[in-house]
This record gives sequence, C-alpha cells and structure tokens, in this order.
Amino acid sequence: MQFDHLKRREFVALLGVSAVAWPFVAYAAASRPRVGVLTLLSPRDERGRIAAFVAGMRERGYVPGQTLDIDYRYAEGDNERLPPLARELVTLAPGVIFAGEPSAARAVKALAPDLPIVCLILGDHLPDLFASYARPGGSVTGMASIVEGVNAKLVELASDALPGLRRVGLLANPAGANHALVESKSLPPPANAA
Repeated sequence: MQFDHLKRREFVALLGVSAVAWPFVAYAAASRPRVGVLTLLSPRDERGRIAAFVAGMRERGYVPGQTLDIDYRYAEGDNERLPPLARELVTLAPGVIFAGEPSAARAVKALAPDLPIVCLILGDHLPDLFASYARPGGSVTGMASIVEGVNAKLVELASDALPGLRRVGLLANPAGANHALVESKSLPPPANAA
C-alpha cells in the first residue's frame, strides 16, 4: 500500500489527536479543556498538520472556541524562542501540550516535567524525553519515525522475499537530524565488508 505525503501527515496528526484527547475525559463537564501547541516551525509550515489536528478534535466532539481552547505558539525556525514560548503556554495551564518536535517537547518538559506532552516526531536516543520505547515513563508520548534495528529488519525481510537480492540502496538526507543514526546504527554492514 502506498501513502502519499498528505495521508502520512493526516495519520500522524490523527494519532496526535487521539493521544491529546485522552486527558480530557477526566475534566468536569463545566470546565473547558485547554491544549497548548508549540512548534519550531511557522504557522504556514504547520498549516496542514494543524488543520488535521483541529479536524480530528472536531470529530471527537471538541470544537475550538466552544468546547476546547487551543493556544498556538510558533518559534518560526528559531530554537532560542522555544523556552519563552513554552513558558507562555505553561502559564496558561493547559491539560496537555502538543509539541511539533523534540526540541519543543524539551522546552516544555524543562518547565513542567509532569505536564503531559504529545510529540509526534520522536527519534531514537532521546533519554531526556523518555527512558525507552518499551518503558517510556515520564510525561512524554508520541511516535518515532526511526527506531534502532528497524532498517536492518527491513533489509532482512527484503532478502527473504527476494532470494536473489544482491544490492539494496538507501536514500537519506545528509543534513537530516537522524542521518547519523540511519548511517551508523540502523543498517547492517555490507556483506563484503572486511
């Protein structure tokens, strides 16, 4: 099955909606839940993900401005803006923070370690956010796009499915945050390596 970029984004946003919505079950009917959204990106860059998030909340009966308050903060690509923006959001006392990236989750966790944080873009080796995938502990949850060992397993499965497979290629962005992990830990060494 092939997923285009928009469908993946919608899936990730709906996953986030589900994780964000669960704390609201505990709220009394008289109070209106509040969600904080903190991201390193700009409103323009986040337009699709935020629209999917709001649509997912509406599907679950949460209508922004009526049954739910959502406070947005955008760092516009500047990591140094994340701590003061996180402080603004924490001051508003949300029930949960929806963090766009690990750097946004770190900024919130540094101020409010017990506040639930949903971070959709997690990677491996983030011990300051969670202990392990099996037993994450703490207040941060989310979805990882790269998990150590997954790529090696995919190569193994491809080899099993295609017995004559002799060469596998990998396309990666060398400027990407997870490039070193992909290169050094996720793939087995070439069969002809000495």
